[in-house]
Amino acid sequence: MLRLHLTLPTPAPQTRTSSAGCFRLLLAGSLVLCMLAASAGCGSRQQPTARRAENQLLEPNSFMAPWMGNIAVSEHGAPKQVFLRDDLVFVYTDQNVIYAMTAAGGRTLWVSRDVVGPRDRLWPPLLLDALNRFGAEVERIVAFPTNNSYVVYDETGRRIHESFLEQGERAITSPSYSHQGLAYTGLADNYGGRAAKIDPTRLINPILVPRLVRSVVVGRPVVYDRDFFIADESGNVYAIRDNGDQAWPIQRFQTGGPVSANLTADEDGLYVASNDSVLYALDRGTGRMIWRYFAEVSLYEPAFPTEDHVFLPVQGRGVVAISKREGATINREPIWMAEGAVDVLSHDAQNVYLLHGGGKIVAHRKSDGEALFSTSRTDFTRFARNPSGARIVATTPSGQVVAIEPVLTRGRVGMTVRAD
Repeated sequence: MLRLHLTLPTPAPQTRTSSAGCFRLLLAGSLVLCMLAASAGCGSRQQPTARRAENQLLEPNSFMAPWMGNIAVSEHGAPKQVFLRDDLVFVYTDQNVIYAMTAAGGRTLWVSRDVVGPRDRLWPPLLLDALNRFGAEVERIVAFPTNNSYVVYDETGRRIHESFLEQGERAITSPSYSHQGLAYTGLADNYGGRAAKIDPTRLINPILVPRLVRSVVVGRPVVYDRDFFIADESGNVYAIRDNGDQAWPIQRFQTGGPVSANLTADEDGLYVASNDSVLYALDRGTGRMIWRYFAEVSLYEPAFPTEDHVFLPVQGRGVVAISKREGATINREPIWMAEGAVDVLSHDAQNVYLLHGGGKIVAHRKSDGEALFSTSRTDFTRFARNPSGARIVATTPSGQVVAIEPVLTRGRVGMTVRAD
C-alpha cells in the first residue's frame, strides 16, 4: 500500500525592530534579525500568505501540495465548507466568516464576517460576470445567497449591496447555479415551489422568471445551452426556456420519488439522481429517457459526468462508474464499482479521484477502476468538488486549507510528496 506524506515548510520568521538606545546595539540587532529573516527579507508580511516549498523533483503516481493556507480558527471558527470557483477558493467557517483565496497560490485576498450573522443561512457562493453593471473597473462579482437575499461583493472584498427577494419575503430553498451573470435557484411558494432566474445586481424586482413548480426545490438546478433544468421533491423534472416558456414537448419528466440531489448536465444529457434509487439520463432537448441505472438504494448525491463516463456515489456501497457509450439501451449496468468510496472529487484524462472513508483520497483509473495511489493523511474533513480539472482543495478542523494535485509524470516540480 502506498503511503503519501505532504511535507510542508516552516514559515519564514517575522522581523522585529530593536528598541535599544545604543546605535551599536541597534545596528547589531538589525544585522542579526536580517540574517535570521534572510529567506523572507527584513520586512513583515501584511496579509496571511500560503506556505510554499523549495522546488523539488516529484515522483509520479503520488499527490503534491502546491500550497497550504490557514484559517484563524480561534478568531473566526473552524472550516465548515470549501468551494472552488474558477480561480478563487472560498472557505466558510462555522461562524459564517468567509475567506476568499487564490486557487493558484492560496493567498488570502480578503476575509469577511459581515455577509450574514453566525447563525443565519448561507448558501454556496456564485462567481458572476459583472457585465459592466457596476462600471468597467468591476469585472466580476461574488454573490452570496442567504435565506432571502443575495449579498453582492466585488473581487476585492468590498460589499456592494444586498438584493432582497420580494422585500425579503421570498425564501431560497436550494443552492444556486450561475450562468452568464445570473443566478438560477429554487424558491418557496405557498402553492409548492418556484423555479427562479434572478439578477442579484438589481435592488428592485431581481426575480426575472418566477415559474411555478409542483413542490419544493431542494437540489441545485443546472443551465445548459440556455435551457434551465430544475427538479422538485415530488419527483418532477422541468425544462424552462430563457423567457420562462416550457422547453420540452412534454410538460415534465416524472421520477418515482423526490429529487434532492443537484442536477448535472453536459452535451450528452441531463442527469437526475432520484430518491427512488434510479439515476436517469435524459435527452436535454425532449425530456425523454436515454438510459437509467438502478442503484437499489435512495440517491442523495449528484452524478459526476466526464467525457466518457458518469460517476455516481451510492450510499453504503461506493462509487459506480457507468459508461456513456457502451451498455444496454435502457437499463445500464456499471462497468466497475469502487467499494468504500463516498464521493467524487475531481478527474483528469486518465483517472478519477475519489474520497474514501476517513478522508483518504484515492486515484482510480477511469477505464477499469483500479486503485493506483492514495494519500495517507486522514485529517481532511471538507472538500471542494472540481468537475473541470484534477485539483482538489481540502480543509482540516484545525484550519489548514490545502491544494492537492496528482503527479502522473516524472519531472514535475513542487512541494515534496514521498511514497514509502
